[in-house]
Amino acid sequence: MSVVGHKRTFTMAEFSCGAVGAIQNSAKSGHMVRIDDDTENSGGFLILEWWDGSTGPNANGAFDSWVDSEAAVSKFLDETGWCIVWRGHFTNGQERTHS
Repeated sequence: MSVVGHKRTFTMAEFSCGAVGAIQNSAKSGHMVRIDDDTENSGGFLILEWWDGSTGPNANGAFDSWVDSEAAVSKFLDETGWCIVWRGHFTNGQERTHS
């Protein structure tokens, strides 16, 4: 688990694709994110984000971004500056935080 205020690199090994993360430092109420492994279809990863009242074209009103590699997922999340508490789909059942 990371400490707020300390920069650390996010790695895909920290959670399973499909885990939902609550974005703690967003101005958008109920802001959530999920990473989907779409390598079989598109060759990359979908990053889905939604919040209370979002109107995106995907389920839950989610908007999506696409990146081509695990390294690109890490870069995307690092650049957002989000503090994320990941929930579900963990091999050890533990929530993890990324900030």
